[in-house]
Order: sequence, then C-alpha cells, then structure tokens
Amino acid sequence: MLSMGLLSASTAAQAITLSFEVSSSEVSVGSSVDVNVVISDLTDSAAPSLGTFDLDVLFDPALFGLAGVAFGDPVLGDQLDLFDMGSLSGYDDSIPGTVNVFEISFDLPGDLDDLQAGSFTLFTLTFDALAEGTSSRGAANLTLGDALGDPLSVDVYPGSITATALPEPAAASLVLLGACS
Repeated sequence: MLSMGLLSASTAAQAITLSFEVSSSEVSVGSSVDVNVVISDLTDSAAPSLGTFDLDVLFDPALFGLAGVAFGDPVLGDQLDLFDMGSLSGYDDSIPGTVNVFEISFDLPGDLDDLQAGSFTLFTLTFDALAEGTSSRGAANLTLGDALGDPLSVDVYPGSITATALPEPAAASLVLLGACS
C-alpha cells in the first residue's frame, strides 16, 4: 500500500501546499503509474521560493514497487536548478517500502526568489502495480526550506491509488464472442 504519513515542516507564516497527483487513480496489476509531487502556493517571482526539500514517501512493497524517480517539472524544468549549474539531488530506496527524495539548489537566493515559478512538479515517482489493493499516498519526515534554507510550513494533500486485477483472458474472449453474435 502506497501509504504515507505526514509530518509538518516548521513554522513559517505562509503555508505552502504539497500534493500528490497521479496519472491515473486506478491502474491494472502489471502496469505503471506516475505520481507527480507538486509544490504550490509559492509566490511567482518573489519570496518565498523553494531552495531545498527532503521527504520520505512510504508504500506497501507488496502492492507497489518503485520503478524510477525523475527530478524537475516536465514543462518548466528543474526549478531548483534554474541555470543548469547543478543541484544536489538524489533518492534512497534501500529501506523496503520507503523512498527518501531530496534536493538542494545551488542557485543564488535572489535568482530563486526572482525566477522560480509559484507552482511546479518537484519530482515524479513511477510505481509498478504488483498486486490488487488500494493505497493512500502522502509524505513523512518532510522538510522544506526557502532560498536561504529557512524552514517553510507545508500543508500536504494525500490521495489514493487502486491496483485492479487484469481481466482473465477467457472472460475477455467470452465478452468479445458475445459481442460478435
């Protein structure tokens, strides 16, 4: 079960939103599903911007298996690496059922504040559905920091994914045969 608890990240005045958006809320066993981890409620071209994040995504390895992690927004690029000068990013999935994902920007605080979008995808997790079941998603051990590294307050919006069985070939054939008669 792709379940994730929640720990809030500090005491800044403005709450930032972290949400888990799935490519499909229902996926067949044997298929993959993408989960975009999206930050929003930052201010376009002004402080606060995001300079660092570190969080654990928890899941039931009996239902879902991690297939990959891609950093950055598919349209806007990596908003913590605005000038392609690099950032420290990575993930650790050595503990079964947990993936720790982190990134620290090397961009200047003024550049992050002036040029970062107010909403963007931090990273995308790809999971393979291994067995039938429904799981929730969210974040644990969550830390977000602004361009100076000061903590940001965050509200997390979890959801769920359902893995369903593939139709049996015999049953699918009967349905097709019935449609042809």
